[in-house]
Amino acid sequence: MNNFLKSIKIFINDKKYFLYVISLIIYINITLIDTTTTFIVERISIYKSLIKYLCLAVIVVKILFCDIKKYSKNTYLRIFILGLIFTLTTIFSTNRAVIQYFVIILGAYDLEFKKIVKYVLIGEGICVLLIIILALCKVIPNRIFGRSNSKVNRYSLGFQYATYPSLFIWYLTMLYIYSRDKNIKIYEYISIGIINIIMYLVTNSRNELLFSIFIIFISIIYNKFQMLKAKKIFNKCAKYSVIFFTLFSILLMNLYNPQSNTWRKIDSFVSGRLRHLYTTKQDYDIKLFGNKMEWIGLSMIYEGKNKESEFFYVDNSYINILYNYGIIVLILVNYGYYYLIKKEEKKENTDNLLIAILFLIIMHSFIDPQLVKIAYNIFILLFVKVIVDDNQIKFKLKRKKEINELGV
Repeated sequence: MNNFLKSIKIFINDKKYFLYVISLIIYINITLIDTTTTFIVERISIYKSLIKYLCLAVIVVKILFCDIKKYSKNTYLRIFILGLIFTLTTIFSTNRAVIQYFVIILGAYDLEFKKIVKYVLIGEGICVLLIIILALCKVIPNRIFGRSNSKVNRYSLGFQYATYPSLFIWYLTMLYIYSRDKNIKIYEYISIGIINIIMYLVTNSRNELLFSIFIIFISIIYNKFQMLKAKKIFNKCAKYSVIFFTLFSILLMNLYNPQSNTWRKIDSFVSGRLRHLYTTKQDYDIKLFGNKMEWIGLSMIYEGKNKESEFFYVDNSYINILYNYGIIVLILVNYGYYYLIKKEEKKENTDNLLIAILFLIIMHSFIDPQLVKIAYNIFILLFVKVIVDDNQIKFKLKRKKEINELGV
């Protein structure tokens, strides 16, 4: 308890962490609340954008007064080029998320990522738990959905759709396992497993249960067994996984034939995902800086704004990014993940979980659109290592010395 209070005191005294992490948690939770039922969303809609922009403004202040003086000339050039690309993407796609994420990623410079993970885990975890409790207490709607060709009921637990709570629990599971790393105990694995099983029984979200089992299993392998040769092979495969899934997604989109019975059966098995890839290809062109996409999601249908037959959304992250943000952003995202995994692979201690977690996110994004959505995946903050030169050793050594002196 004393160590926890000491950490909180240091966190508050450290203006950089305080400014950035508080702004990040508020930004993420506002985005998270946006996925809940309209009961909550409508009550904060007036303030939602204002709060988000205030958070971004605070992060910009942190960048200007704490970080910018430490950048190299190459970093300035990269930031200028990327800023121009993301500005053009925002203009052509009319989607402001990409430029906002760029600011948030830059703001993560000179901050210890694992520390950020711990604070976000607490902040986002409390928000998710509160929404679920409000739904169970019938303060906010707990929608009930069915699954096609099945009598199983799926509960949304206060969110717009039944998949959302499971998604958030899966990402919180990864954050928890990553933050605990080698200190995690068997009873913690069991507890995490039970929570994910309960979430599956309530929401019937199979993908998230499967990936939760994956991360628990991989964590046990990494932390309890040596298997160095197997880990090296896995790391090598993980490095190229984002390129593989991108190319495979594009290949599927081009191969899909709605007239073929075989393809229709495959499409049915993956809940219509291939059909929507095909529709996107027919209705939109692939552009450098993206399209103004007219997505019609399940939340819009269940709120009565559209008919079920009008549903149109691409769950595959790679095709979603390709059409939403354009070719250049997709290439940059591919390079970002490739670079991070390659950098981790070269470290002497390749026994860490980060490569495995990045690989699972890349694989999961083949069927869900959260690859670069910060409320579900704060691991994109690591892209700051791709943007900013990692040569400010004296600042990092100074910071480490200060932390050690404080006894953390």
